[in-house]
Amino acid sequence: MDIQDLKCFITVCKYMNFTKAGRELHFSQQGISKIIKHLELSLGVPLFFRENSKLRLTDYGNYLYPMAKNICDEFKALNDNMNSFIAKDNNKLKIAIPRGMTWELIGSQLQNFYNHNSTAQLIICQADDLGVEEALLNGEVDIGFCIAPISSECFTIHKSYKAHTHYMISTQNPLSKKNVLSIRDMKGEKFIGFGPQNKGHDTLKKQCEAANFEPVLYAEVDDMNILYQMVKENQGIGFYVGNPANATPIEGITIIRDVSDGWFWELLLATRKQHELRSIDKNFIKEFHNW
Repeated sequence: MDIQDLKCFITVCKYMNFTKAGRELHFSQQGISKIIKHLELSLGVPLFFRENSKLRLTDYGNYLYPMAKNICDEFKALNDNMNSFIAKDNNKLKIAIPRGMTWELIGSQLQNFYNHNSTAQLIICQADDLGVEEALLNGEVDIGFCIAPISSECFTIHKSYKAHTHYMISTQNPLSKKNVLSIRDMKGEKFIGFGPQNKGHDTLKKQCEAANFEPVLYAEVDDMNILYQMVKENQGIGFYVGNPANATPIEGITIIRDVSDGWFWELLLATRKQHELRSIDKNFIKEFHNW
């Protein structure tokens, strides 16, 4: 039994549902069930009655709950306070951004931040969409650029940026000659993306299903340089996350907007609810007031 087991137990108690607890903790339903089973085996007693897909705490579960919650709350407070204490005496600002997010989206704001905070040390890490949220929740980063939607209970949203969906298409592909595209034009095309941990993955599937076809998900790529090369060689179609008007031209690749109804993405500048904003955090967020 460890703190992660107790956190899982508390979250299951919150929803009395493995699937909903899994969504909050970014685990599958099977993963949550496995953790609870491990906890029950380590204690040697059942914690839940499982009755017709419904959960109910046993007497052992009711006895464990307040103690587990107190331990988790104290552990979180210890972690938060220690992180705050460590961060107070330095000018480090840790930022998480989604893979695939282009420099053009935040480049000018970052430059302004450096100009106004010359002693700041900015540490930028990349992760998939859910990984950015997890890094924020775990206190691994101070500020994150999250793909909407995110939980208003867990995060504070300071600014948002909304834009249309754009494709990156090889100039060898006949679709590159069009001024605009719709999802229906994509039938039979191969997509290169970032996998199910990214929110655009499910959105793409829903858009294709609405157009009565199944998307061809050719490859998942974490490295943007590899993605650019694959698109350039016409091995598939990628997605461009940013403003094409500010994009640095890439030889052999054309960026074209999708005009399908209701298909856009939104980037959110966020912190976790419990994060106490330092002066450096506030200065960074301030640079995005006209974003």
